[in-house]
Amino acid sequence: MLGGGTLIKNVSILGFGYNRTNYQFDQGQRWGRFTAGRGNEIKRYAMFREDVADLAAVSVSKLKVYVPVLTMSLGYVLTVLVEARSGLKFPGPPTFASGLYLNCLGVSFAFMTLSIWLCWHAAMRAQVAMVQLRTRQVRLPVPSQRQLDSARKILSSYEEQGVYDMFRLPFVLPQSGEAPPGAEEE
Repeated sequence: MLGGGTLIKNVSILGFGYNRTNYQFDQGQRWGRFTAGRGNEIKRYAMFREDVADLAAVSVSKLKVYVPVLTMSLGYVLTVLVEARSGLKFPGPPTFASGLYLNCLGVSFAFMTLSIWLCWHAAMRAQVAMVQLRTRQVRLPVPSQRQLDSARKILSSYEEQGVYDMFRLPFVLPQSGEAPPGAEEE
């Protein structure tokens, strides 16, 4: 039969080993929870970054439709402006009508050139805005060293706990509720 001192010693060793094993298991769970949370944050911010890219792509795709149409129209206007009249088979229109016609063609040439330039400028500004948003506002969440240290615990931090927590009897004595230093900074 075991003496009182031997029984207390065996129960203490059992409680210490059991609690140490639980601590190791809990730390594995804590690290898994931390990495899963970080993975979800990275996926969430990746969706935000994709949304910003899609918004910029909408503008650029619309402008890719406008620029060829404007360029072809500009070519027609330039051709008619160089020839100075629309038809050569019939007698020319009166001089004042030709002046108004050429003036309208010149103004339309200027506005079409300006609109093509503004389309290119808008496409570049959309790309610049996308890059600025993605690099300044919607950055991937990189954990700080303090967050990494609070999530990653080494086994020597088990010994920083109170003696009560290291030697408590499992399922008999309640937990003290005191966390080791640095554990509350999650």
